[in-house]
Amino acid sequence: MKKIFLDCGAWTGISVDYFRKHHKGFEIHSFEPLFENLVELEKRDTIIHPVAVWIRNRDSVRFFTGATESGTLNPEKRTGGLSPDKYILVQTIDIVEFIKDNFKKTDYIIMKLNVEGAEYDIIPYMKNRGVLDWVNEWFIQWHWDKIGYTKGHHKAVSEMTEWKPWDIMEHKKFN
Repeated sequence: MKKIFLDCGAWTGISVDYFRKHHKGFEIHSFEPLFENLVELEKRDTIIHPVAVWIRNRDSVRFFTGATESGTLNPEKRTGGLSPDKYILVQTIDIVEFIKDNFKKTDYIIMKLNVEGAEYDIIPYMKNRGVLDWVNEWFIQWHWDKIGYTKGHHKAVSEMTEWKPWDIMEHKKFN
C-alpha cells in the first residue's frame, strides 16, 4: 500500500510544507497550472503537475486570473480581482483517470482540494466514476459563495464526502 497526498490547487506549495510537518512517508503530487509558483517544490521531493485538476484532459482551457497569484476555471468567480476578460490558457487533467492510472483502491490517499469552485464539478464526477471512495481523507476549501452557487447545491456536493476544512491562511501559521 502506497501513501499518497494529492495537493490539488497547490498555489505556492504552502500545503506541502504543512502536510510534511504532520505526515511522513507520503508520495506527494502537487497540481498547479501556475507552475512558476511551484519551482521550489521540485527541490523538496514533490512531483509537480503544471495542470489544473478537472474532469477532462484538455490542452487549452481558459484559466481566469486576477490580482492574486491564483486563478480559476470558473468564469463566474469574481473575488480576488478575477475578470472573465483576463485569462491564460492552461492544460487540465482528468483527476479520475490520473488516480485510476497511478494508484489502487487499497492505497491510502489524502486529497486537498482548493480549486476555486471546480470542487463542485470534481467531487460529483469522482462519485459517478466510482473513485470518490478511493480517497481516505479530504481537505477542502469550498467556494460556493464566491461563484454564485446556492447553499442547497453546496450542501448536496459537500455531503458526498467526509471532509475537513482547508484554510490556507490558517495553515500559513503552522510553524
